[in-house]
Amino acid sequence: MTQASQDSASAPLRTTPTTRDEAFTMLAGIAQFFKNTEPQSPVPYLIERAIKWGNMPLEGWLNDVIKDSNVVDSIRDVLGTKEPKQ
Repeated sequence: MTQASQDSASAPLRTTPTTRDEAFTMLAGIAQFFKNTEPQSPVPYLIERAIKWGNMPLEGWLNDVIKDSNVVDSIRDVLGTKEPKQ
């Protein structure tokens, strides 16, 4: 066994991300694990959806999640993000 492989074998597994990008990369790896080991499971697809949503601005997320434009408009009104009518 080489020194590098000994070092990596004895190094503790890091499970806490230090950046947002690293967190999403870790989630993508977990999704891939479930696709490979449990292809019938909805888990990887839910994780991928969470990653997609995590990279969306609020407006995009609202439109992706809520299909009723009246509901989206009401939420925008409550959040103060609704554009004034012209």
